Amino acid sequence: MWRAASAAPSPAVAAVVETVEAERSAECMGCRESYRRPELIELNEDNHDNLTHFHGDLFCRVCCERSGVIF
Repeated sequence: MWRAASAAPSPAVAAVVETVEAERSAECMGCRESYRRPELIELNEDNHDNLTHFHGDLFCRVCCERSGVIF
């Protein structure tokens, strides 16, 4: 009856949805903001020459532009 009276999902469903969303998101290594994984650019040896960033680091587009990463 609670679900029928409320438009919000049950607490159990909300916890599962939050876990799935956390797995789909990652943190930008530049600004430390959380983004969906497809929005981030992974650094590799072909797209950066900066010694402060490492291969496999994930950056948002704004931080890529600031750091000179080619995307």
